[in-house]
Amino acid sequence: MDLNLIISPDNLIKLVLAILFGGFLGIERQLHAKAAGFRTITIITIGSTLFTILSLTFKDNRIIANIVPGIGFLGAGVILLNDRRVTGLTTAASIWVAAAIGSAIGVGDIGLALAFTIGVLFVLRGFVKIEEMIDVLGGEIRNYEIQCKAGDYQSGKIENALKQFNLTINEKRLMKDSPEILALSYVVRGSIHNHNKFSELMMADINILGLRY
Repeated sequence: MDLNLIISPDNLIKLVLAILFGGFLGIERQLHAKAAGFRTITIITIGSTLFTILSLTFKDNRIIANIVPGIGFLGAGVILLNDRRVTGLTTAASIWVAAAIGSAIGVGDIGLALAFTIGVLFVLRGFVKIEEMIDVLGGEIRNYEIQCKAGDYQSGKIENALKQFNLTINEKRLMKDSPEILALSYVVRGSIHNHNKFSELMMADINILGLRY
């Protein structure tokens, strides 16, 4: 079999570009210690490029059509639920867009692939400050479940701490009240920075027996 008929210069260029563009996205994810990092994102870009090339070569649209559900399966694998908080959505979206960029390379639209790679990197890196500003303005909602030693002053002390860090109480609920333990639930809105400061203060308090959010 003549390999020159299969590995054409055009396809080799596409392979190199898939490695480069996927690598750039992968490095960004790796720098943030994400589950899908440098090698994973790069391989996804290469794979989608190859599937697109094969789809065009064999004139079978089913090959390229199956990239999307396949990538959806991989993306779902990095989405986690930890203590009722969802993580990994941005990494899953990065996997999804890496496959799309690979497909653009596969069909030979290098300019489109380059533009979208730059765009994604700009969003991942440049939008961090914007996200922080939105967080300060709108804030994040957290549901705190706090267990503390029983005492009339405890709920007032907790609520004063929330006010101290500019955290707004949307809902308050007493979950358990006994002679020894008071369990409270607060639905609170505020900036992530202030949420973290409040959590640190609660964990340092010897009267706080448990904190979940």
